[in-house]
Amino acid sequence: MKTAIWNRILLASTVMFFGGCSSSGPTVTAATSTPTQLFTLEPTPTRKGLLDTASGNLATLLADPANAEFTLVKINPALISQQTQDLAVSLPDGKTAQFHLRDFTTITPGIDGWVGYKHSSWKAAHAASASEIENDPLYYLSLVREGDKLVGRVVVEGQRYRLDSIGSGQYVLIKVDEFKLPAEGEPLVDPAGQARADTQGKAPLSAHSTIRVMFLATNQRRAKSPYYRLELALALFNANQYMKNSDVQITYELAGFFDEPYDETGRDYKQQLDDIRLAQPFAGNVLRRREALGADMVSMYSAATALCGKAWIAPSKAQAHSVISCTDSLAHELGHNLGADHNWEEGKGEGSPPYKFGYRYTGTPRFSTQMSYGCSPACPRVAYHSNPRLTYQGIPLGTEAHHDVARLFNEAREKVENFYPVPLAPPMELEFYPEKNFSGRHCSLEFLPNDVRPNCNEVHSVKVKNFKAGMRLCFYATDFDFACYRGSYTGAFQVADLDASGTLPDGLEREIPPGSTPLIGKIRNIVYTLDTSVTIQLYSLADYRGDTCTFRLSHGYVRKISDFPGCDAVASGKSRSAKVYAFPGGNSKLCFLNTDDRRSLCFTGSYQGNFQIRNWDVGSDLPQGLVRTHAGGGYMNGSVHRVSFGRQ
Repeated sequence: MKTAIWNRILLASTVMFFGGCSSSGPTVTAATSTPTQLFTLEPTPTRKGLLDTASGNLATLLADPANAEFTLVKINPALISQQTQDLAVSLPDGKTAQFHLRDFTTITPGIDGWVGYKHSSWKAAHAASASEIENDPLYYLSLVREGDKLVGRVVVEGQRYRLDSIGSGQYVLIKVDEFKLPAEGEPLVDPAGQARADTQGKAPLSAHSTIRVMFLATNQRRAKSPYYRLELALALFNANQYMKNSDVQITYELAGFFDEPYDETGRDYKQQLDDIRLAQPFAGNVLRRREALGADMVSMYSAATALCGKAWIAPSKAQAHSVISCTDSLAHELGHNLGADHNWEEGKGEGSPPYKFGYRYTGTPRFSTQMSYGCSPACPRVAYHSNPRLTYQGIPLGTEAHHDVARLFNEAREKVENFYPVPLAPPMELEFYPEKNFSGRHCSLEFLPNDVRPNCNEVHSVKVKNFKAGMRLCFYATDFDFACYRGSYTGAFQVADLDASGTLPDGLEREIPPGSTPLIGKIRNIVYTLDTSVTIQLYSLADYRGDTCTFRLSHGYVRKISDFPGCDAVASGKSRSAKVYAFPGGNSKLCFLNTDDRRSLCFTGSYQGNFQIRNWDVGSDLPQGLVRTHAGGGYMNGSVHRVSFGRQ
């Protein structure tokens, strides 16, 4: 049964439909199964018919001249899952394509991303070198889902489409006319007078960098785009794909959103950039939130239409800022923050460094990389940064002398990721209720790691959002009467009665001291800190698969894994991977041992927080500041019988 919005659209339509109003099956068939259609095409009014009844997000989308053709589509958002390996699309013009899952990622709790590619038929048909890219860059599918809301990008034969939610479980497919998109503005040189290249030639010390990005949105953008958070999550998800494709060892991480009111009326892009740093009290609040979230970069989503975006180039920590109006330009503007520039052509002066430029190729095949200008006739922008070590149909994606953004990013990544330390946990939200079972007038507080704060109400029940594994949340009536929550669980939970054990999510434990008296709502302080004990989750297979058990270990203890209840499947050397929560760093030392302590795998260092060991005998993928030491020779797989936690 159609909802009201859908009915209004269809009833208003007494004129021509866009072509291809009936759904069609996939034309690409896998060897063993037919891929699922991502969407089916629905009867669609003309643009005028849509405009006559449109409201909300659909009205905003129709107002954009770059959104050329609209087709209503039916989608099952549940398809966006790790279990979906292949998806097919059938477009209104009859073109079809199939995409195979490459990555499925939880971008932030509640928002998941799915990206698929089409393998390169050119590479399969030629004796291509190892540098030849695996996927056809003229085909791309990325989708981000939050419940029944979904946004996405589809590229078929180089033509870009967007998928957008328009409310009440309804969706629209939009063909994009890239020639009608605003330009991406020239980057701004930092106030010192020139963009610095102090990382030129610097070999990174770490295998990979995580750069955290905080998003703002102006009042006008929030009013126009009800799903702006989902749009930004998709943009960051795509930016990560471009890094991965280009052999850049950077992952952008969504640090969080900051919805401080900001009126962009009368402010151009340069002024909006300045306001992020200078307009008080707005700028001070942005900075405090940035510090709390550990955000290395800040990007503001604007409703201005003159440009798709503008950013500082190679700025200092204080101005790693960008403003975007087109979310598809986010990767480009963040690239400016990392030091990359637009095109270099013969006769142009040298850059600093000289290889910082995007690349476009106007022969065959035509293409442009992410930092490049476009060209006429069109050279499709591919999901890559310039990199002369990669080829597309035998054509390098850059030049060593002037077009190697991948090299620039790899050299600059450690500087930017260290603008701010990673916080122990994101801000946690608490709702306090004066009666059991969430009754009465509630109040809310936000907690950061290491916060010790009085309550804002008499507290009998509480709702918790954004709790992070490895942290410890305690409600104190006195120093000896308290209730704490800790463990390997991340997410939201509720406590209907602080004086009762209740039902908690798997991985979350309630702790009360022996002999304590009931709290009866008399909470004096709430404390949110790193747990005082490590929580260890062992798996029987590598990469966190198979049978598992979870246990806690206090400082100064050595225990056999077989001593912990429910751990038979991973005891006696049968574990192959592990997750560790609440490692305190400093002079702490966590060791996994064989039966006689002659063989050990220990972890020390300054790193605080959670980490993962995907295979006992693989030493990669550890966070910066964590030191892995293997002693005694031989393999740890098959040798982990005991665990110790103490001081160096």
